[in-house]
Amino acid sequence: MTEITPQELSEMIKTDKDMCIIDVRNLDEVEKASFPGAIHIPLPALIKNVAKIPQDKFVIVLCHHGARSLQACYLLKDRGFDKVVSLKGGIDLWSITVDPNIPRY
Repeated sequence: MTEITPQELSEMIKTDKDMCIIDVRNLDEVEKASFPGAIHIPLPALIKNVAKIPQDKFVIVLCHHGARSLQACYLLKDRGFDKVVSLKGGIDLWSITVDPNIPRY
């Protein structure tokens, strides 16, 4: 599995606390619409900061629409992460389907 839907992530958040959410968007995007509890590591800085991501947890990566987070997943898988998925549709689809309080941009 490479992607997880917003609905699946919402259920995981309710039931499974042993996960790590990584937001690979740029700082200006995070300032417009942040994802609660996510660790912000912009995609260009991901490889330099890979040590900040726990390999023993399920890792969910998100961005605006899902393209950068998929790229980040492949980068992390190449570095030994086997429990990593991208949030399908990104924070935009999350805002539409799960949490309308998160602004769309």
